[in-house]
Amino acid sequence: MVVRAPYGPNDAKVLDDSTVAYWSSGEGRYKILGLDGRLIRNVGVVGWWTDLHELQRLSNGDYLVEAYVPRNNVDLSPFGGPRNTQVLDDLIQEVTPLGAVVWSWDSGDHIGLDQTPQRWYDALFQGGPPYDIVHLNSVEAHGDEIVVSMRRTDAVWAISKRTGNVLWKLGGVHSDKSLAVYGDPQAAYPFGGQHDARFLPDGTLTVHDNNTGLAPALRAVRYRIDERLRTARLIEAVSDPQVPFSFCCGSARRLDDGSWIASWGSQPVVAGYSPSGARTFALVFSGVFSYRANPVPRTVSTQALRSGMDAQYPR
Repeated sequence: MVVRAPYGPNDAKVLDDSTVAYWSSGEGRYKILGLDGRLIRNVGVVGWWTDLHELQRLSNGDYLVEAYVPRNNVDLSPFGGPRNTQVLDDLIQEVTPLGAVVWSWDSGDHIGLDQTPQRWYDALFQGGPPYDIVHLNSVEAHGDEIVVSMRRTDAVWAISKRTGNVLWKLGGVHSDKSLAVYGDPQAAYPFGGQHDARFLPDGTLTVHDNNTGLAPALRAVRYRIDERLRTARLIEAVSDPQVPFSFCCGSARRLDDGSWIASWGSQPVVAGYSPSGARTFALVFSGVFSYRANPVPRTVSTQALRSGMDAQYPR
């Protein structure tokens, strides 16, 4: 799908209502277009410059969007940083198509400073403030929960939409919300700078695990989450010996037939894999890389995509 964009587009995706969304770098908000390229609306966080890492359309027609927001007078001296400085928290909002806020959540109200591992502080303190201490990179609605990936906590978090409280945590620094991990050779520390946490219809959770700064190789993983028993069991992992490392970014999506599509982040490769993990195709870019590869929803037909392209670029 090709979209003519007046500013550099990021996080482009086809949504389940046959619209196209992309983040506009010159405007700090998402554009929602028809498949024919017609602008339908602009969507963004109310009151802040919208971040490029995520937009999700909810079943009620609203959108989840997020922004990085500053917090002042923060004492980071326990972690080797300044005593009075500025950090960036993450603000998530549910907004209606008309731009009204119906729900919001701020990481600074719920995620303690000690939930960012020391290894990330050590890296952050090489530069100056504001310090991006959580770095959210995906948001997903899952029933009454909002599930988020925060790269600089090395963890995936589930948030109660009703109360805003953390329900569980997978990975990162151990806390009373941490799930016990089974069946994973990295069980003691499952993730390193992970991305793209997504729940599947069968209730399993997929994650693109960069393993940034850790010895294990880049991988895509799937866990079965049992919230009652507070466990996460690894049931599938996919890796590619031709792409062993990716510092940042990326996505991993498991399709209905058990195959996978992975964008390996800072490595300029988007590839498909069979249910057995064999590579089935690869797109290799030159000079750029794909932040995320978004499969087209089944609700959008191939013919609708072709008609939209024809409307934008008539023969």
